[in-house]
Amino acid sequence: VNPIRKVEYEIQNMFRYNNRTTNGQISVFVPVLHRDMLASDFDRIHVTPEKINATINKLLEIDYSVFDHEVIYSNEEKKITKEYIIKRVYPDIILMPTVGCNGIMWQEITGKKRDTSGRFLFPIFTFTNLTTLMVKVFGRFRWEMCRTIEGTAWNDIKHKSLTSEYSDYLQFYRKNKDLSEEKKEKLKNQIQKGRNNSREIFVIDYEQWINYEAKGAIRLNKPVREMLATYCPFAKAIRERLGMQPLFEEAMARYNREKLKKIREVESRHRLLEKDRIEVVPELLNTLNYYKEY
Repeated sequence: VNPIRKVEYEIQNMFRYNNRTTNGQISVFVPVLHRDMLASDFDRIHVTPEKINATINKLLEIDYSVFDHEVIYSNEEKKITKEYIIKRVYPDIILMPTVGCNGIMWQEITGKKRDTSGRFLFPIFTFTNLTTLMVKVFGRFRWEMCRTIEGTAWNDIKHKSLTSEYSDYLQFYRKNKDLSEEKKEKLKNQIQKGRNNSREIFVIDYEQWINYEAKGAIRLNKPVREMLATYCPFAKAIRERLGMQPLFEEAMARYNREKLKKIREVESRHRLLEKDRIEVVPELLNTLNYYKEY
């Protein structure tokens, strides 16, 4: 591949579009970074790698598993043909040379492999709270990653997943017995706010989950709380704290059941390997510990 053509392609397809989008002023955007755009305390609005990392780490203390993917592991030398392990894959962060108010989840993976880094884009200067931008990007990443993993079944309720259950919830909310008329009206307004885009409607709920429910403040309805507790679970310390409240205890019940089932499955796989005198390598043990400890 010609590297110059590659750069030209990225400039035409990724850079031009996203510099405008991270800026946020789509119709009046000027692709020149100039001092009149920086009418504030420079250090406060400057987005640095340190600020990005600190924000990501802070959010991982809430949504601990957002970058953790189940991938296939094989090791011919150890005679392991196909097992599943958990692998944490951090995204690549690109800072765009503009002053802006939007973060962008550009790609959830690179190419077709699930264990490759996604790409998140942020303006290098922003007057917006960085955590606010990052939470939206995390929410979009959760949605798109699930769509990628599920493929054509992403909205098929026969295949349980975040996207299929949430899509079903949006489609049939008017008949949902768990929602009062008031909550149905609230959801109708939320659908309008999200412009009928399932992902953007979900992101509104995801923001409430991270910003408020993680602190014990009730913002979501029962079906959404259960979905998020199952597919975007809080870190263990938060789960233990909130688990004392009946609303959260009920929402987390399914997650807890499925986690115990997963631990039993992994332990059973390990016993089969040991029976065949195959070493349970650190990668497999780490995955079992991940399910037990997180």
